[in-house]
Amino acid sequence: MKVHALSARLASALATALALAPLLTNPQPAHGAAIPVARDGEAAPDGNGVYGSYTSFGDPCLNDAGQVAFSARLTGTAGGTADDEVITRARAGAPDTSIVREGEALPIGGAFASGLHFVTRQYVMNNGGRVAFAANLTGTPGGTTDNAGMYSSEGPGTLIQHARKGTTAPGFASPFASFYPPQINNQVPANVSFFAGVGTTGPGAVYVAAATTLTRLAYGGQLMPDGNGSIRQFYDTDPPALRPNSNEVAVMAWLWSNNGTLDDGGLLKARPAGISIVARGGNPAPGGGIYDNPWGPVINILGNAAFLATRYPTSDGEGIYLAGGSVIGGARIAVKGQAAPDHNGTFASFQHPSLSAGNLVSFRASLTGTAGGGFDDSGIYRGDSLILIQVAREDEPVPEGGGRFASFGNVTGINAAGQVLFTANLRGTPGGSGDDYGLYLWDEADGLCKLLREGDVIDGRTVADFSTLGARDYGGYRCLNDAGEAVARVDLSGIGGDGVYILTCPATAAVTAPAPVPPAAGWLGVAPNPGTGPFRLSYVLPGAAGVSPLEVSVHDVAGRLVRALFSGEAIGRGELTWDGTGDGGRPLPRGVYFLRLMTPDATMVRRIVRIGS
Repeated sequence: MKVHALSARLASALATALALAPLLTNPQPAHGAAIPVARDGEAAPDGNGVYGSYTSFGDPCLNDAGQVAFSARLTGTAGGTADDEVITRARAGAPDTSIVREGEALPIGGAFASGLHFVTRQYVMNNGGRVAFAANLTGTPGGTTDNAGMYSSEGPGTLIQHARKGTTAPGFASPFASFYPPQINNQVPANVSFFAGVGTTGPGAVYVAAATTLTRLAYGGQLMPDGNGSIRQFYDTDPPALRPNSNEVAVMAWLWSNNGTLDDGGLLKARPAGISIVARGGNPAPGGGIYDNPWGPVINILGNAAFLATRYPTSDGEGIYLAGGSVIGGARIAVKGQAAPDHNGTFASFQHPSLSAGNLVSFRASLTGTAGGGFDDSGIYRGDSLILIQVAREDEPVPEGGGRFASFGNVTGINAAGQVLFTANLRGTPGGSGDDYGLYLWDEADGLCKLLREGDVIDGRTVADFSTLGARDYGGYRCLNDAGEAVARVDLSGIGGDGVYILTCPATAAVTAPAPVPPAAGWLGVAPNPGTGPFRLSYVLPGAAGVSPLEVSVHDVAGRLVRALFSGEAIGRGELTWDGTGDGGRPLPRGVYFLRLMTPDATMVRRIVRIGS
């Protein structure tokens, strides 16, 4: 099927908007603020023990309410090593909440064992503050036959057991044998998805739980919907990515096929009604070639999956793709051999992508044939089926000064506003190894902002190290929320102060409050974005003086006009409202739309993500 493209006129308008982008960028570097959530020496929520130093904290995740979930190993507890591990939910300026504690008794016998700490993505959290986690148990009635489970909790008295080792797995005659790290979404009740080992096989199946209702979504031996073979096993390095508003997951599976190794890898979406193919080896890839192996899917609220795929023949290399939902026929975001947006080199390889609610994909890429050779051959990018933007490039100066980007972390974060979070190693810094690592946030309007850097001073102590973006978000493991807040655990010099911090860029545009720009540059803003509607559309025309002819309209992703909002003369500043309906007054479906403002002298375009039905 053909991928939708913008009409020539709207594509031209988008190009014009990109040309105006430098005028819309704040030239002054923004510097972040660090807000403590939990620190060395502070008491645990129940008063039994205190938090320890940097290495005693696990990497945190956060939600859109500014709540943070993290694990910790405490000191000074009543039970010593028998009760010193916890998972906690905290928020700046509010009391901490205990989610689970080592030694905490279960109603059906046994207690939570050690091992709550340091497992990547072992705990995840949704916007309601419910934390899901896999846990080992001790002192259970069945000994080693029932000593693990899958749980979620919002705090004392709210624990739900979703699945238990030793109980019969739905859809099988055999019991659960093992559990893999979960994901959680924002529905009520929340869905929790996970891989599970069944009998002697692991992971043998994908499950989703809503409270105590457990449903098998996909399993080894399940027939493929295209009639070509069956599921052999799941690629369990990545968890089943969970859609934020549905009990649907995206997974990569190895397949038994009819045609050998070319089509033995597939990216699937699974739901209680069955499975569907998003991408499979041997099938055509958008933009040319055929898929070989698709890897590492993440899924958004629109049901689209972003993933890395190799292509056949192998000389065609690999690429980043988006498929499976509202993007008809799939879309190619970037591929090996494609010129970089600044035309300095071509893409050589990619790291796995992250995905926003509005189909924006962020990723790290390596390049070849660059002007600086090994000194400028990597970058951070954000793109969709229409536009690819360079967020940061190796050898560019950092926004705060005192160094240049040397390399980037493999994991990026992206939120619904399209802001991109990444870590970077630096070179040419005044402090050498003492200030050569940083955390940065990129915003389409304000450009780059330093959130945190080695050598920064927090409460009189120097940042020696920090950790965040340890894994991608497959559902509930977020390091960047939709308010533009990031989270990290931070190591400070000396004694005390180590802990978990929320990091913000004061000068970065918030989701609902774009930062002001000089009137001479022009401005077009949308808030809230994403949203269900109505949307508040604010503008400053270039020059911002006098009266000018003005046309404001909304278009779909194919470039078709769906709503004419204004046509006439207007002053240099103003606001309009779009209620999310088309010209006939009928509510438009959720998805991506483009707001276009045109004057005789300029055209500006903004993306709108409608998440209502």
